[in-house]
Formats: sequence, structure tokens, C-alpha cells
Amino acid sequence: MAKAIRVYLDTSVFGGCFDEKFSLDSLRVLELGRSGRLTLLVSEIVLAELTPAPEPVRNQLDQLPGSALEIVAINDEVAALRDAYLVGGHSDRAVDRRRGTRRDGDGGASRCLDILELQAHCTA
Repeated sequence: MAKAIRVYLDTSVFGGCFDEKFSLDSLRVLELGRSGRLTLLVSEIVLAELTPAPEPVRNQLDQLPGSALEIVAINDEVAALRDAYLVGGHSDRAVDRRRGTRRDGDGGASRCLDILELQAHCTA
């Protein structure tokens, strides 16, 4: 099997499993992780954001095999990647760097990954 593609997942991917607009894409990404085609990276911030989430949303993370996950510590490199992503116009989220939190400008619909591009890479 080819080496798994490493993909960072934002909190919205987990909540998206229960959103009519995003459920197919969110569930597909998690399934690609379960199957080993993707390594799913989640940051310490995502873990903290999922802690108070409804149980079904938390279960989406909890039910993933450990082999599918990689926990990413927040460091300068991660912060620089986040900042470049936001400056590049890929998200309309407002980020509070001091607290490491964010507010969604569109009710959580913005994503930290482009699902269509991801599927194109994973279905080849």
C-alpha cells in the first residue's frame, strides 16, 4: 500500500458529520483515515474544542483507530502554517492568537481542507 497522505483536520470536520451540507464529505475523510489511505492529523486545539462538543461529535474522533491519528502539538511551524492558510484566503475565520481560539464567520461552514481536492488525490 502506498504511504498514507497526511491531512490536518479542523474541528468542523467532526461536527460536519452531522450537518446535511457537509456530512458526506466529512464522513468520507474519516473513512479514508480508517482505511489507512489518510493519516488524520489533529492539533491540541482541535482536541480542546471537541471536549465540550456533543457526545456524537466527540465519538467521531474516539471511534477512529489510533493508527489513523497523529496528534500535532502547537508550535511555531503549526502557527505559521495556520497563518499562511488564513492569509491565503482559504478561510474567513477570525483567530485570537493569544488564546489559540477562533470564531467562525460563517457558522462553521468554512473548512481547513478542501474536500474536493483531497478526494481527487485519494481516489487516483
